Order: sequence, then C-alpha cells, then structure tokens
Amino acid sequence: MPIVCRLREMMAEKKLKQFEVAIATKLSPTIIGNLYHNQFRRIDCKTAEKLCNYFGCELGELFQLTDRPSASSVDSPPSKLKT
Repeated sequence: MPIVCRLREMMAEKKLKQFEVAIATKLSPTIIGNLYHNQFRRIDCKTAEKLCNYFGCELGELFQLTDRPSASSVDSPPSKLKT
C-alpha cells in the first residue's frame, strides 16, 4: 500500500498556491511541488511537522495509506525478462 500526500486537496480547500505554502512554511518550492504531485519516496519529519502546523491537521490527515498500487512499489518482485 503506497502512502499518498493530500497536500493538493488541502491546498484546494483553502485556495492556496504552491508558492504561497512554500513561503508560509519556509519549505522549498521543490519540496512543496513534489508532495503536491505525490512524487516522493521519503517523508521528512520536519517537513511533515511544518505542513501539519500550517494546515492545523494531524499527520494522518496529510499522509494516507491507499489501496491503489504504487508505480514504484518497493515490495513488488522484479519482472522476469524473456530471452
């Protein structure tokens, strides 16, 4: 089960732009953009803390486990090549 970031939804609710969140949280626009597009492999504790404080939410509201398969799942076995 992959973990997804709900930053896009949370920003949409408050009509915020990525750059506005980056400035307010003092996080880089690249970090905000990666989380917004769910393009991350690790979750930095300080980043999560700043975003949770900014949005007034709990960690489980910002990041959620989903049932949809991950494109780069660590647990998936390597594919077999036909020769």
